[in-house]
Amino acid sequence: MAAVIMLVYALNQFMELPSRTIELQIPGLFVRIELTDSVITAMLAAGIAAAGADWLLRDHPVRNKQLLFPHLLLPAITALVIGIPLNQMEFSLIWWVGLLAGTILLVLVLVAEYIVIDIQDVRQPLAAASLTAVGFAIYLVLATTMKHPMHGHVEQWSPYEVDPYQVTTH
Repeated sequence: MAAVIMLVYALNQFMELPSRTIELQIPGLFVRIELTDSVITAMLAAGIAAAGADWLLRDHPVRNKQLLFPHLLLPAITALVIGIPLNQMEFSLIWWVGLLAGTILLVLVLVAEYIVIDIQDVRQPLAAASLTAVGFAIYLVLATTMKHPMHGHVEQWSPYEVDPYQVTTH
């Protein structure tokens, strides 16, 4: 599954899709989301990661009908966030190193999620602490890159955008 996600990011370097802008206006808020090939690729990778984590965790021997949704979020968000630095880098050797690092991180997250399901496992506290650290690291990456064009942005609409003191004569 990690190989498929990384293949998605690798193939994104060779495709070009036209971007579309989705605009939504509700009273007091204007939302503009620009859908580019980077956004579509990241969403596809997140969906593949969630589906793959679900498939992997359903086969855990001590699952016992445990709810899996909380265990699917971090692999999906990790796969999504891997694409942020990859889309900002120039396609070169450094890009391939970043792809390899993202692959290793995603595999480690999946292994840790598999371990965390079994509360009796000796490695469970270390795996849980590792997942917490990865969660904070992913939040840091998201918080520092939110102005990147890969992500949509929210603009506050104000009825006072027009200068009320500007007089126009016809």
